[in-house]
Amino acid sequence: MMRAFITALLVVFLTDVAVRCAWGAETKNLWNEEPPSRVLVGNNEYRVVLSPHLVSNIMGVCHFGAPKVILLSTNQNPQELWQTFFHEALHAISDEFETPLDHKQIGKLEVAMEQLMFQLHAQWTKK
Repeated sequence: MMRAFITALLVVFLTDVAVRCAWGAETKNLWNEEPPSRVLVGNNEYRVVLSPHLVSNIMGVCHFGAPKVILLSTNQNPQELWQTFFHEALHAISDEFETPLDHKQIGKLEVAMEQLMFQLHAQWTKK
């Protein structure tokens, strides 16, 4: 079960970055880019929507029902936006793969995923 969960993490986050690199993305800094507009989690696609209309203290929401949506507040800086994206995507992964993680566990994995993704992005976009 844990192997499937870790595989899911990598598939969700690496697919978009790998595609950008294959297309010759010039950026060296992932902070300069917006999160992807869609991510595949298991067999389900989640639309990623940026909105200025979330309640002021809510930075992101993951909706598991139909339609499956990760909603991100635009009222945050680029680094916070990515952190919120990782956080909400982890909620989606936890739900889709039936690996119930509490909010504290999600927070810890969010930090680890952020570190991994930015290291990989920097490596893949080196000239």
